[in-house]
Amino acid sequence: MKSVAIIGAGLSGLVVAQRLQASADVTLFEKSRGVGGRMATRYADEIEFDHGAQFFTARSRAFKSFLQPLIDAGVVAQWNADFAELDRNEVKSTRSWDDEYPHYVGAPRMNAIGKHLAADLNVVNQTAVTNIERRADGWTLVDDSGAESGPFD
Repeated sequence: MKSVAIIGAGLSGLVVAQRLQASADVTLFEKSRGVGGRMATRYADEIEFDHGAQFFTARSRAFKSFLQPLIDAGVVAQWNADFAELDRNEVKSTRSWDDEYPHYVGAPRMNAIGKHLAADLNVVNQTAVTNIERRADGWTLVDDSGAESGPFD
């Protein structure tokens, strides 16, 4: 079986890894402590907040199909937000998002999406790949500590 390295465990890296895992041994290398890339949640004492993507929309049929299993699993939820435009202490206007393009968030927080997608994947966290070398036996990855991983096809 082929051996594949993917650098980055954001949404794209995770989805590619999921698609390849049936036909290859896949290893994801992620520089951060967790997966999800811009769909991150930060924690500070008793406070937590989504950092990066606040929400996303689904406009294409393909992306809606991709989301449906995540919605069914409770990992993605529709966000029906209400907005207020303020001018100092005065509310100038209010509005709600319409249903033409629903807005979605990770549930219970944005990082749940990455965690769910990574559940069955081989992810090496806190490893910043700084060099890729082509050698006779394949590709070797070198991280910021000088450690090598590979070979990969």
